[in-house]
Amino acid sequence: MKKLIIIGLLATMAWGCQQKTEKQVPTTEAEKPQHEHVLIDGASQELSLNNGDKWLVNEEMRPFVQKGSDLLTDFDKASNKDAKALASLLTEQNDQIVKSCTMTGKGHEELHKWLLPHMELVKSLGNSTDSVETANLIGQLQQSYSLYNQYFK
Repeated sequence: MKKLIIIGLLATMAWGCQQKTEKQVPTTEAEKPQHEHVLIDGASQELSLNNGDKWLVNEEMRPFVQKGSDLLTDFDKASNKDAKALASLLTEQNDQIVKSCTMTGKGHEELHKWLLPHMELVKSLGNSTDSVETANLIGQLQQSYSLYNQYFK
């Protein structure tokens, strides 16, 4: 079941990224999109830096990552905590990340290593009915955004 979910998410991401690149008309071989969507098992794939530096995320995607992080921070401070509503809002941000994808190459692959497991956490949060599990997922999402900030700018 988990593989089926990951395949579905991957297909959605591939479609979103492909939609952006299809609108661009490359003029040279070097400008042609090099999107390669590979099924990634988040647990077995470790992120790497770009020769010791953070990967540059395209400007269009950054606000949606930041908004997701802000939503999680606001949720943590709120007195009325509706995890399902948070999951819905985070899903909207993740959908916008996918739709605004124009990245290519190694940085794009590294972003997928972060984004696919992150999307799984959000989905699990939306399906969670246990308060302990929900609290655990919130903690994992906080770690996920911290991980993003360690590897991407």
